[in-house]
Amino acid sequence: MKKKKTKIQIENKKILKKTWKEFSLKFVTSILMRGILMILPVWYSDAIDWASKGNFEKAYHLIILSLLVYIAYYIVESLNSIVFWNLYNRLYKRYTRLATYSTFQNSIYSLSRFSLGEYGNILNNDVDVICAFYSNGVMRIVQILEFLIIYSYFFTLNIYIFLITVAVSLLMLGVYMISSKRTQQLNLLRKSTLDNKTATLHEVFLGIKEIKGLHVFKNINNRVKEKSLTYLDANAKYDKFTVNVKAFVLAVIQSARFGLVFYGLYLMSKGQMTLGVIMLIYTYYQKIIDNFGVINTVSIELQNLKVSFARFNKILEYSKDNEEIETSNSHIFQGNIQFVDVLYGNKNDPILDMASFEIPSNQITVITGKAGSGKTGVFDLLLKLNQKHSGEITIDEVPIEKIDGDSYYNLIASVRKTPSFFDISIKDNLMLVEQDFNKIVEICKVLQIHDYICSLSQGYDTPILSKEENISNNVKQLLAIARALLKDSKIMLFDESLSVLEKHSSEIVLNLLNKLKENHTIMIISREKDILKYADQIIVIHDNKIAEVGTHNTLMKHKGIYSNLYGA
Repeated sequence: MKKKKTKIQIENKKILKKTWKEFSLKFVTSILMRGILMILPVWYSDAIDWASKGNFEKAYHLIILSLLVYIAYYIVESLNSIVFWNLYNRLYKRYTRLATYSTFQNSIYSLSRFSLGEYGNILNNDVDVICAFYSNGVMRIVQILEFLIIYSYFFTLNIYIFLITVAVSLLMLGVYMISSKRTQQLNLLRKSTLDNKTATLHEVFLGIKEIKGLHVFKNINNRVKEKSLTYLDANAKYDKFTVNVKAFVLAVIQSARFGLVFYGLYLMSKGQMTLGVIMLIYTYYQKIIDNFGVINTVSIELQNLKVSFARFNKILEYSKDNEEIETSNSHIFQGNIQFVDVLYGNKNDPILDMASFEIPSNQITVITGKAGSGKTGVFDLLLKLNQKHSGEITIDEVPIEKIDGDSYYNLIASVRKTPSFFDISIKDNLMLVEQDFNKIVEICKVLQIHDYICSLSQGYDTPILSKEENISNNVKQLLAIARALLKDSKIMLFDESLSVLEKHSSEIVLNLLNKLKENHTIMIISREKDILKYADQIIVIHDNKIAEVGTHNTLMKHKGIYSNLYGA
């Protein structure tokens, strides 16, 4: 049975096809470079033979010609280097783009399999391994082809020299093949210990406040030391093994080299070989030694590539593309949302247990309930952060899985209770959503944060620093809301984000949303009474099930879960 291709194998083939021009240029310049290096020893050999015969004029001509060709070699070498970096950079951009796009297509659950250290190492170290392998691969292939040329020359020169060279080469190739599995195992161990070490360093950086506050630096430092020593030990084992294998192989080939030179001198004493040919054998054997070093490098790089592919595929394997697209960017949605028997989370302890409800367009719907009741699960599913087990979620009767990506994410915008910003200016953060700066200023004025921003030393150019409180939390929350309002999506989701606002700011936003609901579907997660009173519809989630649906007044009269929560 044919083994199914992994996602990285499929995507890798596409990327390599798109860079065929760069590969072709690299191949041509590599052939020229190595061809020159193969011809020059022949001319040296001929020059020595002509000189030994007393024909110095021909020897001089060959030396001068060699010099001119060497100059050409350095020109080609420079061009080859430029082509290498063009190829490497092109590949690096494509693999990085593939990784970041696939990250976006992953669920939060599948991303939870990664530590920050592992994810960072994949996008840096493993992408570098993949790109370097293919960028260097063209030259490696050309160098390996040199074996055929050298073996062919030795075959025409002397059958014993040919047989000994081929036999030694095959034996040493076998040594590399036998050692490759162990090399791969040690490399995998090295990378995993590096992931653990990097993740621990990230923990130190992100938890520095707790480390200082609890005065646990010594304990944490011991953890860092332990992870570092484990990595160093794994790295040392990998390096020692690969170096020892390479040293053994090259020592055997070097022994064969001097043995054949000794044999050549014997033939020369019998008048069956010239000094120039002996020097050519010696020089070509150096190329065999160098190229066996290349084989060792390729063997190691190939094992590294397999490991890096497996790690890279971890990002790709659970990324979800729309299997069936029924909509396009021209499709106009009204924003009516429906959940039908949705099961989400752990099947034995679900976040949403067979939830069914409707969220009409042109209304404000508030989802409420006790902490941990499953409210945020609604937003996780609407934002496609995770996958449901069963049931159906539709927008205007179209399953959300069948809405193409661009259309879907243009259709929906969200604001979290603890929003994230990029470490760039206020202006640049907002311009990621809206390029018109006048509109940015206008919405900031509506939210009454324009004057505050202008009072900052750099105004709208003030950076929003993730590790510094240079901007008040209330303003940060309003900036997150500003982003969603600037995006102006048909469906707007606010996850506890209004509850953390100061009362005056909350009223401003709620009054604005009350106007916007005429053309939008607005959903809010909240347990604040002042916010619940703005709702056209309230959905009460209790014990991960839909318990009640209605308005504030009707639910208060019902004397159920809602009235128990908010009746006092």
